[in-house]
Amino acid sequence: MEHAKAMDEHLNDTSKLRPAEKNQIALIFGVITCVAGIFGVSLGSLIAQHWKTGKFCFAHRRSERADPIVSAVGSFVAAPLMFVAFSLITTDQLLSWFVVFLTILCLCLNWAINMDMLMSIIVPERRSIASAIQILFSHLFGDASGPYLVGAISDFVRGSSDLPADRFHSLIVAFYLPNALLFLSGAAFLGAAYSLPADLKRMEAEKAAAERERRERSPKPTTSATIGPSSANIGPQGRQNEAFE
Repeated sequence: MEHAKAMDEHLNDTSKLRPAEKNQIALIFGVITCVAGIFGVSLGSLIAQHWKTGKFCFAHRRSERADPIVSAVGSFVAAPLMFVAFSLITTDQLLSWFVVFLTILCLCLNWAINMDMLMSIIVPERRSIASAIQILFSHLFGDASGPYLVGAISDFVRGSSDLPADRFHSLIVAFYLPNALLFLSGAAFLGAAYSLPADLKRMEAEKAAAERERRERSPKPTTSATIGPSSANIGPQGRQNEAFE
């Protein structure tokens, strides 16, 4: 957005933008990210939960595949929205901000249900390490390496030019990479939707087997000797017989 603003004002560098303009762009993007993130996570969780339990509009369409399907829809919808948002920056920034909001909202649909889906197919004894591996790879191939790759592609496309217009267009080209990855993530979620029922059954079988193994290994409680009713309840007639003898 800053490069587009500098290009519109015919500036040679984004550092020449007024501080108020840069602060306004940062504030707008921050507010959009926070609001879209909150609504996206909440909306994705509600839709997936109601779909899995068969509530409201999903009363007759209950499905245990709800988590990966909602995640796939979010990825497939976010991909073209991101392309549209970048295309509108130079023509209508207000509309572009709105499309950015929709894009982030769709991207955040899978944040909570992705972890819920992971925990549902892992036995309790392995959930900690599974969560750690998921977080490691999501950051390793996401926010850790993503900005570097986008920046490297942008620098390669831009060449030696430092003009804001060239920086802007090179960044647009560089963002085609995460745009394409969104389609790959949607396809991966569809694959997860296909295998999820079998994974859930496998997890339940492993959980039941582990429970049986724990019961077999646990020591059985010892039973103490009990006094029978004939010796415990000796009536008056019994005592008279003992005295007579």
